[in-house]
Amino acid sequence: MTASQSIIYEFPCTEKIRMCMRLERTMSRMRYFMEQQDERAAMVAMDILFELIDLTTRPDLRKDLIQELQRMKQKLSGSDCPACFDAPQHELFLAQIDLALSALLDPDPTMRSPQSLRDNDWLSTVRTRSQIPGGCCGFDLPSLQFWLSRPFEVRHEQFRKWLRGMTPIKLAIDCILDVLRSSVAVQHCEAKAGNFNLPVPGAINWAIVQIALPPESTHIPEVSVNKFMLWIHFLDSSERMKTPPSRDDFEFDLGICGI
Repeated sequence: MTASQSIIYEFPCTEKIRMCMRLERTMSRMRYFMEQQDERAAMVAMDILFELIDLTTRPDLRKDLIQELQRMKQKLSGSDCPACFDAPQHELFLAQIDLALSALLDPDPTMRSPQSLRDNDWLSTVRTRSQIPGGCCGFDLPSLQFWLSRPFEVRHEQFRKWLRGMTPIKLAIDCILDVLRSSVAVQHCEAKAGNFNLPVPGAINWAIVQIALPPESTHIPEVSVNKFMLWIHFLDSSERMKTPPSRDDFEFDLGICGI
């Protein structure tokens, strides 16, 4: 089953990777909506910006990213480097890790940190009003209506300036997830009565679990994993979006990412 012929569900195995995947998804949404010219899309991008401010100003985020990048670099530089990487890929990943570490450890002094956005009075006002249902009407925030009426190029450039301080974090997340997904080992599995479990080997740090199902499948996976065992429990979908436990036997592809 190829990626184009399947629905791929991804589940993080650690809190660090969970945060990376949350940021990746949120940044992807941000890029999409900030590129749309409609002012309604700009308002959606503004709401997503507030999510990014919360995610990127967590005090432990940069430390966690640096630790993960250093761990990966040590792993790729050691004698037990995973065999899943060929020589050119290996060198490319090491260069990407060095670039991401440099951006985090020695940031551009002209780059304002995401914390500065939290301290921005105008953004704080817009954020407060956006938390009220229907609270961002023109009569509530004339300054927001004025900003939304500016040409697309003006709004787009402002978004770029606001996001610039998050560039080192984005570089690190992209690098970490790229390395992990490239390490994927896929096996064909069979669920019995809607359940599947697998022991976790101690030699590999599992980071991401991928479950591939055909597009016509009505099964929805739920995953639980610790350092000893992986459990997958499948639910059945319905037109009413109720999800009772599945009792079916069926096959699926399981991908394990980790180094």
